[in-house]
Amino acid sequence: MSTAEELWAELAKTYTIHPETLRASTRQLSFNFPNPAHLSIEEMRENEKKLNLKLNGTGTHFDGIVEEIDAGGVPATVYRPTSRRAENPTVMVYFHGGGLLLGSRLTHDRTVKSIAERAGVVVVSVEYRLLPCPEEPMVPFDDALAATRWVMKNRDVLGGAGSKIGVGGDSAGGQLAVSLTHDIQAGLDFMVLVYPAVDFNLDLPSCREFYRCPGFNTAAMGWIFNITNKPIPDVDTNSRVNAAVRQDLAKCPPAVIILAQIDPLRDACTNFAEKLQAAGVPVRLHMLEGVPHGFFSRPGVFPTTCSQAFTFISDFLKEVQ
Repeated sequence: MSTAEELWAELAKTYTIHPETLRASTRQLSFNFPNPAHLSIEEMRENEKKLNLKLNGTGTHFDGIVEEIDAGGVPATVYRPTSRRAENPTVMVYFHGGGLLLGSRLTHDRTVKSIAERAGVVVVSVEYRLLPCPEEPMVPFDDALAATRWVMKNRDVLGGAGSKIGVGGDSAGGQLAVSLTHDIQAGLDFMVLVYPAVDFNLDLPSCREFYRCPGFNTAAMGWIFNITNKPIPDVDTNSRVNAAVRQDLAKCPPAVIILAQIDPLRDACTNFAEKLQAAGVPVRLHMLEGVPHGFFSRPGVFPTTCSQAFTFISDFLKEVQ
């Protein structure tokens, strides 16, 4: 079996691989999960859940109240922090990553708790339906929209009178968050985007560079897009799904965008940030060096880099409150 150092050796010629990246890879290798190519989608989902729980631990402490709710017909979990909470706290609707194919509220529980505690905001984590769903290929987007509209109508209960409302997510969850600014062009106060999937072009420089890198790479992304995008009509020109073709970005709310340096999505996210700025949207762009796509959902093995990301998000949210 290859060691973590061997896996990252080629990229280490160009990048300084963060020690947490090596430690995370070492731990993941020790679990000896089966090759995803040999698994069904349901088996992959179960392994993803097991992996995140092993890497993050279970029973993570949260200084606050956790409540299961029905958000407009969509299951969701509300995290209300006790400390650092404003009188009328900001409310963020959050969507987990996983390519619209994997992941859940459970896999991102520790991440969401950390955001809520660090920023003193109420987070509503949404359990949107996953793909593939050929007969209803837009279900993740429809669920995200239904949950967000419900939160906007119930802001006084979730936060307080006049609470700011925004959306956030990582990877495909970031894609969903951006899609909401297409469907809801008034009333959202901010976006928190962590390496969002905002372009289907797999020929960007970072996509070519990280085609076969360890962990999530362009080959894996192409495989996921083939499953999730194929049933969507006119997916390449569908501005609800593909942010790269959006023409109405001036209506987007202020954003903070967190990138991973070793990520095929890096250049697409940088391009999107530049397009937002050109449209007059305030954007804060931060890149964590030496870490791969996916680090944000695993604070148990990326404690320092995740803490930096949480600080960037917290500082941004404190300004928009």
